[in-house]
Amino acid sequence: MPRFLIAMLLVMTLASCTDNDSSSPPEAAGVEGQDREPAQESWDWEAEFQEMKTALALGKEDAAKLRAAFESTGQEIEEWWTNKGGELIEREAKIKQAVKERDLAGVKSATAAARPLRQEITQLIKQRKQELLLVLPPESQTQWQAHQVANMFFDISEELQLTDEQVEKIQAAALTAVESSTQETNPRAAAYLKLEKSIEQSILEKGQVAQFETIKRNNPMRSLRE
Repeated sequence: MPRFLIAMLLVMTLASCTDNDSSSPPEAAGVEGQDREPAQESWDWEAEFQEMKTALALGKEDAAKLRAAFESTGQEIEEWWTNKGGELIEREAKIKQAVKERDLAGVKSATAAARPLRQEITQLIKQRKQELLLVLPPESQTQWQAHQVANMFFDISEELQLTDEQVEKIQAAALTAVESSTQETNPRAAAYLKLEKSIEQSILEKGQVAQFETIKRNNPMRSLRE
């Protein structure tokens, strides 16, 4: 696996345990799943490129531009990894060891030491992923944003057993929601909330609406995720 992928996986694995409140006891810092490797698909650039290419039905020229942008991003991340990744691993390893030893002072100290590097690579990845879209025509950028917003709903709505017709309506509603949210402070969250309202009002059946109300209570921060 390319080293830049390893670096991104490391960041995602440890992000949850290094962002805990400093007043939490050591055992609270060791969140569930911190010792598991996260799904590689979360940061698999090839998979994301293929998803974008398919979802947007990109032509050969646009697909070539997008692939080149992904490859350039990968090279930049690998360069970061070469220069700073080893130090990040060492610092994050100290956090995990302190958590294992239930050493609150050690967790605080190791977290403070690791945070700047972790934030640097996390921000670099986030910024470059946003910039990837700029190689595409504006309409394709909007379509991809709508695809992502629709997927936010699909990710939590499996139990609703949506019909094919409902899925198509949701995808269309997502595009409308994104187009009407470009001037919002948080366009992605605003678009999702508009989509959700539209889905409840005109797409879901009565029984599905009741089910979705339960889902929302169990996942109140769904619209703010990255």
